[in-house]
Amino acid sequence: MTRINYLQPTGKLYDSYIRDAKEIRNNIPVSDIHTIFDAGANTGGSTLALKSVFNGATVHAFEPFNGNFKKLLENTDGHLDIYTYNFGFSDKIQNDVPIGNPKIPKTKQHNSGRLTICSPNGPIDTINLVKMSKWCHDNNIIPDLLWMDIEGCEYQVIAELIQSGLIKSIPYIYIEINPTYETSSLIANLLSDYDQIYISGKRSNRAPINYLFKTKNKCT
Repeated sequence: MTRINYLQPTGKLYDSYIRDAKEIRNNIPVSDIHTIFDAGANTGGSTLALKSVFNGATVHAFEPFNGNFKKLLENTDGHLDIYTYNFGFSDKIQNDVPIGNPKIPKTKQHNSGRLTICSPNGPIDTINLVKMSKWCHDNNIIPDLLWMDIEGCEYQVIAELIQSGLIKSIPYIYIEINPTYETSSLIANLLSDYDQIYISGKRSNRAPINYLFKTKNKCT
């Protein structure tokens, strides 16, 4: 796979996606993965990494912010079995939700496309949010691997998937758990029916850690 030029400034971030995708592959049967959801696809680095590592899978990339979505379209143009959508997920349907830039440490400035609805530093745009369970039902698509990096909204999405019962049909979930978000500590409790596997990240009280949650009856 040829790396897209736009991703060159975020090369370290792209490489981390490749590393995490390969680590996930090491912990699950690749034959299980036919459909991937990249929730919070940003400008496409994670989408392309997932497609590269799980090259036989179809990747559905969801990015609500219009600026990022435009770059996502550019970066995935011409790639087969990648589908892009200009909305995000939450536990309720919402339109025109304000979104802003979070505070990003100088050491993380490569992550320039990062935005959040949880702690906006002055809204710069609005986004649309839908329930994942409803979208999956309406489109008859359910992910084998749900990859989520949605800036603090992970808990709401997981809770909605549990409430709807769809969670039982998703065998693998990759989540960035950021301890700076109040609900992050509750995610593992929601996913108690899954084995929790450390993937990457610094083990501290403030740094995000990436985990793979795998249905307990699944084996490699």
